Amino acid sequence: MAHLIVRDANLTAVTLWNGDSQVPAEVSMADDQLEPDLRNFMTITPASALDEGTSYTIKIEPIITSKSGDVLEAPLELSFTTAASVAEEAEIISASQNNNSGNSLLIIAGIGVLVIVVAVLFFKRKKA
Repeated sequence: MAHLIVRDANLTAVTLWNGDSQVPAEVSMADDQLEPDLRNFMTITPASALDEGTSYTIKIEPIITSKSGDVLEAPLELSFTTAASVAEEAEIISASQNNNSGNSLLIIAGIGVLVIVVAVLFFKRKKA
């Protein structure tokens, strides 16, 4: 019974945030009596899909308690950013390739100028 009381309180200690707005999410924990291998894990399932390329924070309040009664000394925050959409990534890659093609043209032009300078110096030495 004590486990269920601790578990229920712990489920309310974990929340998901987008900036100052709490994101609706279900927090669940395995029953460590039935699934002891999962006793150290919590699952946070957002009510709807998270936005792409967006920063989120998981907040854990110090009311979270172990079965032995130990609690966190201070609130804990874990931040992450979701991946960008495939279209945004393609845009970034395309822009990068466009910049690289411009750089390639500059390198080719630089090599062309270097070849001309070397050829001029070579012919000047040959005449002298």
